[in-house]
Amino acid sequence: MSGTLFAGLDLGKKRDFTAVAVLERSREQRDPVPGSFRLQHVNVYTVKQLDRVRQESYEAVANKTTQLMRLPLMRGALLAVDETGVGSAVTDMLKARGLSPKAVTITGGDKVSRDVNSYRIPKRDLVTTVALLLESRRLKIPTALPLAQTLADELHNFKVTISALGHDSYGAGDEWREGAHDDLVLAVALAAWFGEQVKGSSYTVTDPNAPQDADDPLPGVPAWYKRALAEQSAQKGS
Repeated sequence: MSGTLFAGLDLGKKRDFTAVAVLERSREQRDPVPGSFRLQHVNVYTVKQLDRVRQESYEAVANKTTQLMRLPLMRGALLAVDETGVGSAVTDMLKARGLSPKAVTITGGDKVSRDVNSYRIPKRDLVTTVALLLESRRLKIPTALPLAQTLADELHNFKVTISALGHDSYGAGDEWREGAHDDLVLAVALAAWFGEQVKGSSYTVTDPNAPQDADDPLPGVPAWYKRALAEQSAQKGS
């Protein structure tokens, strides 16, 4: 299987969760739409990594993100960072560490604008991207993935409402980014939005030398991610 990797980093205040999601984009053949004989080829996204931390310094977040993005098979992966609130300082830290993140400011408008590596993206666009991927069965969340159930719960709570004035209001619970946590959803949305915008050649993201184990508890997950999980568990245990 080959594909392209996209990472989304949703930065929260120190009392809130900061989350990262890595999605692999691949092409999948689907049955023709009614009235057509031509097979569909669509982008499909598989969540390869989910992680979140709380009450950690932004310096630590920048270090962990840099470590992730420097994994051998993450080379060339696109990293999108939400700098709507506190994120600009972290974006600067990532740049100082040699990364080239796409800085995103989430707005309440209706048009996307950009300036070099800085983007202003309406929250409706991010939410709609995730909703469409789910409805068309183009977002896959392996159940064995750590935090998979947490992401599923966030998606269940994530609501789209139209106010009496006709303005869009998006959020988990009653308000955007208030109430139930939505950090994983936003991390996935950032990665998926860029995945739907960016074109280009794909590259192999699986380890061709990895042995195939019928009892593998994480089937289809690249070897680099399994190694990252093992390293993360070792660090937590030390």
